[in-house]
Amino acid sequence: MDIFYLSDYRDILKKDLLAHKKQLPCAYTFQEMAARCRVHKAYLSKVLAGNGHLSADQLFEACEYLGLGELEARYVETLYEWQRSVSKERRKRLGRALSTLREQGAATEAHIETSSAPGRRELDNEYYLDPHFQIVHMLLTIDRYAQDVAKIAVVLKISEAELARIVHRLSQQGIVALRDGRWVVERDLLHLALTDPVFPAHNRLLRLRSLERLADRDQSPKPYSFSTTISADVQAFEEIRADFLALIKRAQKTVGDAASTRVFQINVDLFSWDG
Repeated sequence: MDIFYLSDYRDILKKDLLAHKKQLPCAYTFQEMAARCRVHKAYLSKVLAGNGHLSADQLFEACEYLGLGELEARYVETLYEWQRSVSKERRKRLGRALSTLREQGAATEAHIETSSAPGRRELDNEYYLDPHFQIVHMLLTIDRYAQDVAKIAVVLKISEAELARIVHRLSQQGIVALRDGRWVVERDLLHLALTDPVFPAHNRLLRLRSLERLADRDQSPKPYSFSTTISADVQAFEEIRADFLALIKRAQKTVGDAASTRVFQINVDLFSWDG
């Protein structure tokens, strides 16, 4: 469950407990949580309804009971301090800390398994600044391309010389290796953080290549594309972003369980036009 769009620590505890109960109804109960916090169940229910507060130690026990990660627990504890503080200046400081934690929690790498790109920095940049590097990397996870790499040049409509250069550079980075006459992918789950200075250029270039591919009407299966412009508030924005992150996390598991037979592209955008 993504908690970083919520602004009341009690809502987080309640919603996370209900999510746990839905998955494991016998393992997580309000009674057990109250016992862990050393309070009566009636008092815990009153607090989670928004009437009253836990102590700092009780909050700690609640977070431990729910199995919150370090970043999540820090967010809940900071939110708790912000809600209870009566000092204007301290609330400002805590508010800034909450904003930082929200940004960290909203980062894709906080929700999926990743691996940083290996090798020298100039090779890493080349991987992210030429969209074909990433596409060739994924195509080489498929047997028919791993055994006959020349097929990739036909699929991507690039020259064999350009393909050879890309594969060679991927090999230099330790991402792929030639073994027994076929290419083997050595590194996957590569992820470029949103804060990386290369990210804006990488995102634009990959998106442009994606748009070129979408213009090809002979694809099978037919691509799905969705775009809309909405008016809402920041709370809705954060909830939608949380839904996207949950989808990405589920998608990673789906991909991990699937056989490598095709290469697909996923693009997700959510931004403000007036801020």
